[in-house]
Amino acid sequence: MRLQVLPLALLSLAILPLASPAQLKEIFKWKEVDFSYPTLEDRHAAVHSGIYNEDNALPLGVEVYNSRVFITLPRWKRGVPATLTHVQRPANFDGPATSPRLNPYPNWEWNKENSGCDAFTSVFRVWADTCGRLWVIDAGKENVVVEPKQICPPQILVFDLRNDTLLRRYRLTETDMKSNSFFTNIHVDVRNDANGRPMCEDAFAYVPDVWGFGVVVYSLRDNRSWRVDHEFFHPDPLFCKYTVGEHTFRWLDGIFSVALGPVDSTNNDRYLYFHSMSSSREFRVPASVMQNETASKEHPEKFEALASRGSNGHSSASAMDKNGILFYNLVTRDAVGCWNSKFPYRKPYFGEVDHNPETLQFPNDLKVDQGGLDGWPVSRKMLKTPCKQSVWVLSNRLQAFLYGKLDKNDYNFRVLAIPVEEAIQNNACHPDYTPEIDDLPPRIACEDDFS
Repeated sequence: MRLQVLPLALLSLAILPLASPAQLKEIFKWKEVDFSYPTLEDRHAAVHSGIYNEDNALPLGVEVYNSRVFITLPRWKRGVPATLTHVQRPANFDGPATSPRLNPYPNWEWNKENSGCDAFTSVFRVWADTCGRLWVIDAGKENVVVEPKQICPPQILVFDLRNDTLLRRYRLTETDMKSNSFFTNIHVDVRNDANGRPMCEDAFAYVPDVWGFGVVVYSLRDNRSWRVDHEFFHPDPLFCKYTVGEHTFRWLDGIFSVALGPVDSTNNDRYLYFHSMSSSREFRVPASVMQNETASKEHPEKFEALASRGSNGHSSASAMDKNGILFYNLVTRDAVGCWNSKFPYRKPYFGEVDHNPETLQFPNDLKVDQGGLDGWPVSRKMLKTPCKQSVWVLSNRLQAFLYGKLDKNDYNFRVLAIPVEEAIQNNACHPDYTPEIDDLPPRIACEDDFS
């Protein structure tokens, strides 16, 4: 066998030096969460009746829009007085972390326990789009930890963030669901027209079914939905074992998160990246396939398997920035990773944003905001000004909540953030990054004998 030859041009490429990972800044942290009741008497009444049990209130989802940070608290157990809340966003990331009380969104009436199916049942995650709307996926399922009970049909709710009024309610249909369906995430696709303005009425929502191994696609314009099934939505049985902190457990979670890549100007399409929680692989499919009710069945080959993230590659939530950098939580590594979609999806191009077994113990949700200047959000009047996006992560030590007991003397729940440009500064996601020579595949000489 001849010696493998590397191109001379490659040897001359400057290799970006990699320093230690960036550090996510703690924005909020709580030992246990409390809520903004109208009066102290109202709070005492909620505690006395069991409507509020501080041991059972666990933050899970996060989203950021303008001056507000939204935080969801699913009703895993009884005692969660508000399942969708918000707090004030700080002007920058320089101050110390605070522990604010949570304000119910849009009000207490929507969050009241046993208020029927016209209010919230149990909200896991939300999505704020570029049109100033908050999309909510309400699982309709309570007491998931103790004895799961489907109280109401799963529903998508869309709120106008300018006045916090309901714009659309859509209940998933029987054909969208299986007997074990569980909808805990939502991602919204809004494209821009030729003038760069969002086409708000043509939005599509993607809702993964983590236990039923499918995705429900909802068209806002048509006000209808359909289910997409594919073998890539299933868990990998070799990755059903998790170890986080002191707890080892097994989950059979299928497709968990989706993320949208940049729009390709040549075909006006974009990739939908997705993965199962119990897996180490990433997958992708053109969004046009998902948006066509029959295309996924007619063209299953359009679904593409990418490489593995390796051992302990379990990922929960993920999101992409406007330049095509994918950020994702690594649950069993207490870390946040990244990948620049301009590069091949393989190990030399996987970056680590931060790793911290204390502050990032079970990173559960992740969002990339719509950008801002010096920490402040962008308004419509500032659209012509370059936007600096930031990555937001919520960690919650879910494994201790489910299989042990949270330490009330320790900070258990955190919302952390970092500007994108800092998140990729010292890792493989930087656009100027070049991997070490040894990490590149060898160039095959044409005269090699492979017999």
